[in-house]
Amino acid sequence: MSTLQQQFHELIKNFKGKELEKVIERILDSELYITSEFLNCPNIQALKAGNKYFDTLHLFSMLTYSDYKKSPSKYLPLNPKLLNKIKCVSILEVAKEKKYLEYSYLKNAFDLKTNFELEELLFNLISKELINGKVNAQNESLSILSVKPRCNLNNIKIAEKLIDRLIDNLNNANEFLSQEENKIKEKTKELNGILTI
Repeated sequence: MSTLQQQFHELIKNFKGKELEKVIERILDSELYITSEFLNCPNIQALKAGNKYFDTLHLFSMLTYSDYKKSPSKYLPLNPKLLNKIKCVSILEVAKEKKYLEYSYLKNAFDLKTNFELEELLFNLISKELINGKVNAQNESLSILSVKPRCNLNNIKIAEKLIDRLIDNLNNANEFLSQEENKIKEKTKELNGILTI
């Protein structure tokens, strides 16, 4: 965890209400592009959906530019810097699914008029090591080697442990049910033996 992430976690723990909303503004305006870990913090969760600060943090953490375009009034107004940032994190989502992206597709999906605008976003993602890929300006394409996930890997590890525990519980339940089934079969044989006498 970076120093900046730690600082934000401390602020989130210590603030509520309007002060917390100011912290969210700072998170959004910061150089952090992976922000999903903040959504799990109890004070952030207390804001609830419907609060524009919570919804905007959720947008940048889990959703995409197309979600923003569907209902921009649901979110805080996005200045040009934040519009570029939501486009960047949205490119991460697209890059997870495809290993080769054409400029024409990206420009259309993210309302970019020029190759220069798109390349600025791509170089930003590459310089921050959010995407490992090669920009081919001549062929107007991006080849993806790897993409940093938008969600916190710690949350994935917690989910994996939970799934493992559920599988163990199901296996134990299955074993218990098999034992009970065998007992019922034994009792049934005993009863059949008594009834035939």
